[in-house]
Amino acid sequence: MKKQFLASEFGKELVSMITVWDQALEKNSRIGEDKEVLRTLAWCQAQWEVYRMAIKHFYGVEYHFTRTDEYYGLCTEDESDWLMKVDREQPKFLQYHASAEDIKEAMRRTREMQRIAREYKSNIPDQSETDVMGLVLGRAAELGKVTL
Repeated sequence: MKKQFLASEFGKELVSMITVWDQALEKNSRIGEDKEVLRTLAWCQAQWEVYRMAIKHFYGVEYHFTRTDEYYGLCTEDESDWLMKVDREQPKFLQYHASAEDIKEAMRRTREMQRIAREYKSNIPDQSETDVMGLVLGRAAELGKVTL
């Protein structure tokens, strides 16, 4: 029955309005009070009140708008019944777990490259240490000792 309701013109407009409301709330949290965003938020709130009353009148269920970092949608107060729930795409973070030995080796290589950069700098006048470090990293990459 929920799928049929959400597929109806009334349901499609409700889903559209809830999505616009969520997007406006997100935009408002990022940029602060903007007149256009505030107008959109007020319109969505007014529209939601009409939808909420109509759903309660015709179906006898009172839904509430809810949103978190993971999802947004319409559910009963105890979240036991969802009319609609939209999961947000969460960014995937790459994780690398380095052992103590990996960290020691990385620090050793860093110190070695800094030592080489200081040696090069003493032989190359008018170059900053940053420029010389770039040369060292480039040469190390050529030799296959580091991956850039």
